[in-house]
Amino acid sequence: MHEEWRPYENESEHGDLVRRFEDVLRGGGAGFFDVEELEALLDHFMEVRQHDKGRQVLKLGLAMHPFSLTLQLREAQFMAVTGQHVKAVPKLKRLLELEPGNDEIHTALASIYSQMQEHALAIAHYKAALKTVDQEFRQDVLLDLAFEYEHMSDWRQAVRYLKMALEENPLNEGAVYELSFCFEQLGQFTDAVKYLEQFLDDQPYSFGAWYNLGNIQSQRGRYTDAIEAFDFALAIEDEFAPAYLQKAEVLMQLERYDEALEAYRDSIAIEPEGATPWCYLGECLEKLERWDEAFHAYHEALSRDPLLADGHVGLGVLADQAGELREALAHFQRAVELEPGHADYRLLLASTFSKLEQHEAAEREYLAAVQADPKLTDAWLERLDHLQLRDLHAEALAVAEEALGIVPDDADLLYRKFFSLYALQRTAEAFVLLERLLMHHYDGALNLLTLYPALANDARFMDRYERFKP
Repeated sequence: MHEEWRPYENESEHGDLVRRFEDVLRGGGAGFFDVEELEALLDHFMEVRQHDKGRQVLKLGLAMHPFSLTLQLREAQFMAVTGQHVKAVPKLKRLLELEPGNDEIHTALASIYSQMQEHALAIAHYKAALKTVDQEFRQDVLLDLAFEYEHMSDWRQAVRYLKMALEENPLNEGAVYELSFCFEQLGQFTDAVKYLEQFLDDQPYSFGAWYNLGNIQSQRGRYTDAIEAFDFALAIEDEFAPAYLQKAEVLMQLERYDEALEAYRDSIAIEPEGATPWCYLGECLEKLERWDEAFHAYHEALSRDPLLADGHVGLGVLADQAGELREALAHFQRAVELEPGHADYRLLLASTFSKLEQHEAAEREYLAAVQADPKLTDAWLERLDHLQLRDLHAEALAVAEEALGIVPDDADLLYRKFFSLYALQRTAEAFVLLERLLMHHYDGALNLLTLYPALANDARFMDRYERFKP
């Protein structure tokens, strides 16, 4: 089985051959080439992207060796590589009639069908190739099969063939990454951990397996195990910046901010030109209340990528915290300009407009936030708070009903609905709803009292609050 277009390793090794061929094109020099020489020439011209000369090689070669199946196959492969898939298929099918067990013909057809999105046909030919392919190339065909199943979102079959590929070559780190991805798509995190741990028993120095085990343990909420896996990965490859970033993210979840800070700095030391890690560093510094350093980190991020919305968000949050609302507004507006479909950025902008008592602008941004992500409960809640705190309860009730049509049975939304019914003096309806909420979602009442402490002065509310206390 050939690799598709083999780069020739030493140009001087083929220099005489190339010169002799070009002499023939100019009308001089010896005009005969054997099949092996023609293949070498074709590989050369494909490598240097001189497709016209590649065609001339094939034309000359097929004139010299009209019955060479090798050159006919190379012609079909050439056509596929140069965008002539439709023409290549019938040529390959004719060759397959002559050599039905030829794995190169099957893989060539499979590759073309894959590019044509005919994945079932591609799979059929890869499976046929698998029967006769040399052991040296067996893992390549297994990986190709896995990728076809991935294209079809058949993750279980993809997992099956990726496992087979790793049995052929356990050192294929790319296959480890793909397998972990497929397990994630299936939501089979426990199975992924079990497989990777067994794999690591045999391949303890597999950086990819440790790194992916860390990612999966993180998704499972097994943060201590995730950190251990990342540490093993970094012991093997201590210059892999993403592993430091993932480790830092887990440490942030554990609120171990000093350690997260060190991991972020290690990542940046390896890849200082990346903008996003500087934003992560800024968020970590915020948690440590090191405001000036956070400010510097966000500016470092924006100096590397002025279009990074997160950098403007970070500076906006710092400005808001310092009471510089106009400056915060400018940063949040810039973030929304850069990513208009980002609901969280819209919320930050809406909240700032609200603090500035620009209520129409705030309502416009709250509306944009829920339109960008209708299932984002926080957006609905903030929009309701904005209306209710201004005693716009009829409007708030309509918004609550709309929200509950999208996020049904959300306790916080239902408590907001209660409050607007109560404020509109629809008391019977309000207290029926309240009793249901206290029975099933008692803790939400405390949040409501925090928002609207005047409710504590209503004996009807407090009587029910005390009566339904768990």
